[in-house]
Amino acid sequence: MSPLPQWRTSSYSGAHGDCVEVATNLDATVPVRDTKQRGDAHQPTLVFPREVWARFVTHVKPREGATG
Repeated sequence: MSPLPQWRTSSYSGAHGDCVEVATNLDATVPVRDTKQRGDAHQPTLVFPREVWARFVTHVKPREGATG
């Protein structure tokens, strides 16, 4: 039996309801959803292979010492 996603709000989400949640506790995939979807399991959730998510995060994460 697969574990259920343990959702957490992204640290880069805004404070005005424009938040994204991710679940990084699963072995092979990383689901992503809008926080407005919490109460509605019928809303779509994006699901990325773990390797693809890792590359994405590495690409968009600010580099140390970068400005602007």
